[in-house]
Amino acid sequence: MKIYISILLLLAMVGKVSAQDTVKLAEKDFYKMSTTAFGNAIVYSQNNVQLKKAGNYKVSTIDGDFSFTLNKNFYVDGPSLRVYKNSNSYKETYKNGILTSSIAINSYCTESKKVDVKKEKNDYLITITQTFRREKRNDSIIMVYLNEKPLLKEKFSDGTLILRNDRKKETVNIYDKYGNLEEKHFGDVEEKYLSNGEVYFKKILLKNRTEEYRSGKLSRTFDFINKPNSNDLDKIIVTDYDKAGNKIKVEERMPWNEVAPDYMIFNLNKNELEGYKAIVNEGTVKTKAQR
Repeated sequence: MKIYISILLLLAMVGKVSAQDTVKLAEKDFYKMSTTAFGNAIVYSQNNVQLKKAGNYKVSTIDGDFSFTLNKNFYVDGPSLRVYKNSNSYKETYKNGILTSSIAINSYCTESKKVDVKKEKNDYLITITQTFRREKRNDSIIMVYLNEKPLLKEKFSDGTLILRNDRKKETVNIYDKYGNLEEKHFGDVEEKYLSNGEVYFKKILLKNRTEEYRSGKLSRTFDFINKPNSNDLDKIIVTDYDKAGNKIKVEERMPWNEVAPDYMIFNLNKNELEGYKAIVNEGTVKTKAQR
């Protein structure tokens, strides 16, 4: 899971720090907090020079007041807060640059994040729960990992399960707002259902080929052609069929990048895992956020 954060950030303080222990930065020396390729929060100055000195810092800008603490690795570490001139405020908690919890106060919704970590011998069971409340709608996402490997992702809307990705069973179930099954993935097959449970669409994933069926009849195929003497994808041949099974259209497409579907859940990177493991002896991290 990768955290992207930019634009003027933030407070990170470890323990109780006295005023004389805090360095006040000039506005020109503080530009933004960003993340490394591994997701660790770091601080840059306006001339894009990383701040590499451990300590506690404060800065006031035209946007608001910010404070942060850098640890010996020059990562943001500990509880954090940003207070903007428009009265919006944000609190985060970091472990060696890895975001483990957050609180945001804004005008249009409430968000919360909770990270539970349990150690079982040499393994860590990690549960991340995010909740979003907007007007009369409450949504939540639960993701469970064993060490860096994902086990489960569930999404609820107003208490109704609308998505479950069970990596152990290798199944994905997607439901409508009433809890009726709309879509199911199992093995190399994807199916979509009408309200009466009838399958109206099926996708079969084969080696170098994908087949799509509508109402039981082949409607489209994707053939993936690699470059000569390479495993790199070169082109995709897309073929459409009519209801009688006749080819009606064949076209060649270049490979394209697609946005990952909402049901996907990815491995934690090494730094994320280490950040979550670091809280195991401190109990459950709970936060609430309001936006």
